[in-house]
Amino acid sequence: MGPYVSELWGWDDAWQAEAFSKGFDPGSTRVVVVGEQPVGFFETHEDADAVVLSKIELDPAIQRRGIGTRVIADVLAEARARGKAVRLQVFKINERARSLYRRLGFLETGETPRHVQMAAPMRA
Repeated sequence: MGPYVSELWGWDDAWQAEAFSKGFDPGSTRVVVVGEQPVGFFETHEDADAVVLSKIELDPAIQRRGIGTRVIADVLAEARARGKAVRLQVFKINERARSLYRRLGFLETGETPRHVQMAAPMRA
């Protein structure tokens, strides 16, 4: 996420460390492992009607290999098994991620100055 953060706000190591420590919730974080190598993580939480995919970050060296697609497909399947939609937001400037989410059935539902909000409806 570094390049997007740098483009939007500039990079500040101290601010990044503080924001990460304040926002890190080990109970909602899962590590993505390929073989025995950790390659990323994602965070989810639930509200009344949806699972919210609040973060997903993969090592750039392993991107474009279907791993992110698999992670998101698993989140969708788990949510739908519980009768819930999936929501997320993505940086407007991250067109690769937006394209992936659209391909996986997410629809744009709103926006903020820097983000597009998206949701994948629950399927029967």
